[in-house]
Amino acid sequence: MKYFEVTFSIEPDNELAHDLLPSLAGEIGFESFTDEDGCLKGYIQQDFWNEEALNEIIENIPLPGTTITFTCEEAEYRDWNEEWEKQNFNRVEIGENLCLIHSSEIEDDDSFCYNISLNPKMAFGTGTHETTSMLVEYIASLDMRNKNAFDMGCGTSILSIMACLRGADKVQAVDIDEWSVENSRENISINGFDKHIEVFLGDASILPINEQKADLFMANINRNILLNDMDKYAKCIASGGTLLISGFYTEDAAVLIEKAASLGFAQTSRNERNNWCMLAFEKKQ
Repeated sequence: MKYFEVTFSIEPDNELAHDLLPSLAGEIGFESFTDEDGCLKGYIQQDFWNEEALNEIIENIPLPGTTITFTCEEAEYRDWNEEWEKQNFNRVEIGENLCLIHSSEIEDDDSFCYNISLNPKMAFGTGTHETTSMLVEYIASLDMRNKNAFDMGCGTSILSIMACLRGADKVQAVDIDEWSVENSRENISINGFDKHIEVFLGDASILPINEQKADLFMANINRNILLNDMDKYAKCIASGGTLLISGFYTEDAAVLIEKAASLGFAQTSRNERNNWCMLAFEKKQ
């Protein structure tokens, strides 16, 4: 799946706009934002792009005296491992000596409980984002021995790999992006989990992949997709299993909790970091 990169110009530039605009744009399908030297860039799948909806958000944004314009172009496919090396950005530390995510070019660090090696060839999923780090921390607390997991929107497959490090026997990973599927398979091989993780190209429409139910279903995706597809996720989760979601803002938690409850899930955990939220649920029925 191809993405658009949308570059926003904010005049006068202010921190509130940098916080508010991503939250509102997430409602219409924007998946990720980067803030580079004061330049705000958003990424959205081309199939979800709606210029009229974005203009409406900008026109109604409650920031008197602030002018927001944008340009849109196809996101460049880059070798993100090379970008890491250029920036000397080859390691991401999660928790206090909990998990080290690093380039495959460097050695594991035994001072961390877990090491994950990556050759990131896409923009997202390197562990730097709050949603990824919260999910990794939560998965690290689970006993996954002899259990099955499902990773929806797997990206670089960090979550799948972490589930295997915690003992998962089988993981089914799915992503709509061909780049992600290709990169996931490479990262899975680097970390030695070829026999445990299988990667599929597609979206929630391919669910269920087989009759095997997941003890843990992970989805780090935006609010709208979670709301639209959660009923399909529910059918893939065993009774007593865990639904673990992130990729949305704190203010979106209430509607997601309501949706999960309507499908027979009870909330068991919640974490927040820089206005991003993670929720865990147990399937009761």
